[in-house]
Amino acid sequence: MPRDYSAKPRGARKQARRPSTAPAGIPPWIWLICGVTLGLCLAIAAYVVYRPVADQGAARLPAGPPPAAAGPPQLPPREEPRFQFYELLPNFEIVPRAENYEAPQEPARPGSYLIQAGSFKQAADAERRKANLALLGVESRIEKVTIEGQGTHFRVRIGPSGDFKQVKATMRHLTDNDIDSFFIRAQD
Repeated sequence: MPRDYSAKPRGARKQARRPSTAPAGIPPWIWLICGVTLGLCLAIAAYVVYRPVADQGAARLPAGPPPAAAGPPQLPPREEPRFQFYELLPNFEIVPRAENYEAPQEPARPGSYLIQAGSFKQAADAERRKANLALLGVESRIEKVTIEGQGTHFRVRIGPSGDFKQVKATMRHLTDNDIDSFFIRAQD
């Protein structure tokens, strides 16, 4: 005969579920304390094993005075000067351009002066500056100069002129037309 298994036995009772009283685990603050403690222990161990070299080097130095030198230290031979700047500079008088141009004072020594209106690596740039000066009514020339270590330069120069007032007027005219320039005392 068939039996119905879905029905519960009559004597079975329903048991009530109670919350468990077993601990759920270790609280997080204990894990934090353990982690910090372990980190400090590892840092101390690393410091002890890998001490700074300064502490170990002091123990290796021999005690006593330093060994006597055999004489004065040998210096390398003196080289010839590579620059001529120091000999040439006293012969030149250079006036930088300022936003508000102030004419230089009359020099104590009379002489002839050159105005340099540019120095270029390309000859075409120097020719362009010379043409601009010609449009302003200023006669100029181009000088080709070879500078050691820098190659060939083309300088655009005006003059020489013995009249310092004329030099000042020309420089003011160039400054008014946004052309940088400076004057040089020509060597006697």
